[in-house]
Amino acid sequence: MKSIKIFMLAIAIISGSVLSANTVDPTKPVGKTTSKEAKASMNKQLVSLLSTSTFKVSEETVIQISFTVNKENEIVVLNVSTDDLVIRNSIQNSLNYKKLSAKVIKGQTYFLPIRLVVDN
Repeated sequence: MKSIKIFMLAIAIISGSVLSANTVDPTKPVGKTTSKEAKASMNKQLVSLLSTSTFKVSEETVIQISFTVNKENEIVVLNVSTDDLVIRNSIQNSLNYKKLSAKVIKGQTYFLPIRLVVDN
């Protein structure tokens, strides 16, 4: 009985010291974020990559592209929010596995809204 009490006391002391050592300062951000300069550079690169796409749209529409960046700093398109397969395939072919020079967080999901306009 005495050894059980000593064992429980040791567990309580160890867990108390571990929990008190793992504090978070609420004034500092916990997660990593991409800087505004890196986002601006990334947007410029994405626009230049997408400018080579050749497809026609019948009406103005806005689509959302979600992508991530792998360890080799390459774009991996996760989703293109359109039902038009020609547009989806064209965007994926224009962006997938193209290298970025911007310093972005690898593995983070990014969202890029694109407005497609009718070209007369």
